[in-house]
Amino acid sequence: GYLEDAVVWLDQDDDGVQDSNEPSARTNASGQATLKFETSANATPAIHRLMVQAIAGETKDRGDGTGEPVTVARTYLMSAPGNYNVVTPLTTLVDQAMRATPGSTSEEAASKVASDLGLQSSQVEALHTDFMAGKDYQSQLYATQIATLLPAKLDESTRGTLQQQAGQMGKVLAGYLEENPSAAASAMPEVKVVLVEGGKAQINDKPQPLLTHMDEDTHGAVLLKRDAQRKVIQGADG
Repeated sequence: GYLEDAVVWLDQDDDGVQDSNEPSARTNASGQATLKFETSANATPAIHRLMVQAIAGETKDRGDGTGEPVTVARTYLMSAPGNYNVVTPLTTLVDQAMRATPGSTSEEAASKVASDLGLQSSQVEALHTDFMAGKDYQSQLYATQIATLLPAKLDESTRGTLQQQAGQMGKVLAGYLEENPSAAASAMPEVKVVLVEGGKAQINDKPQPLLTHMDEDTHGAVLLKRDAQRKVIQGADG
């Protein structure tokens, strides 16, 4: 949902860590933040990725802005390629795919992520759009589930696990939506995908032992949108 008090920064040195000299800001109650910086070859969102950190006990998930806020239970990171105008759990997968294959474009990475998640080629664009404004309930469902997998840091040590688990979740969701096509055309259904022993994913109506790292927090599927000048960031529910 809309995140209040999430930290946003421009990752100028490409290390996924917030440094004191990198433009940063916290989101307000509307999920908005403004990054202030002098435009230069080394300080532009068109080149460097944006990072977003939700902080356990501080960041509040305001959903679509109409309900009571919920403080997030764990710290996690999201990211997006420099040429994207949104940051979500889905763009995080695209960014990680680019880093797993140096030299690949965001378009190539997005196509791979779509395939890994069981999406059709026509759905690739949904990976980097404002799925709340467009009432794209399918993307909201994917983002909410994948948000539960997002780690506290994004680097080589977490990339492989995130990609593998997200792929498992995505294919389970694709199967669910194939059997329940109406779910993609209406408000997000009460569905939760869980990981079971062996790293497999399944819909939660099939009782199996859960991995210990999985919890009940499904909040924080976040979308952050920059304006045309790529300075303002706006959060939206996922």
